[in-house]
Amino acid sequence: MAKYSRPSTLDKFGTWEVLEDGSLFETANNYHITPDRFGESDWWSFFRTDPSHNWGDYMKALFRACEVGKIKELNMKMSDE
Repeated sequence: MAKYSRPSTLDKFGTWEVLEDGSLFETANNYHITPDRFGESDWWSFFRTDPSHNWGDYMKALFRACEVGKIKELNMKMSDE
C-alpha cells in the first residue's frame, strides 16, 4: 500500500491550512477536505454551527483554497429546512 504524503502548506488561517494541491486541512480536528468536495453544501453550515471549529478562519481558508484551485463558484445553501 502506498503511503500518503500530505502536500505542503501554502497558507494558514488559525487551525486551517491551505495545502499546495488546493485542499484544506484542519489541524485541531484532523479534517482533510479535497477541492472536489468544497461544493458539498453541508461543510460550511456544519463548521458554522459547531463551536470546535473557527468558522471565520474556515471561510478565509476556503476562499484561499478556491483561489489556489481556480474554483470560481461554489453552491452553498443556508440549511436543509
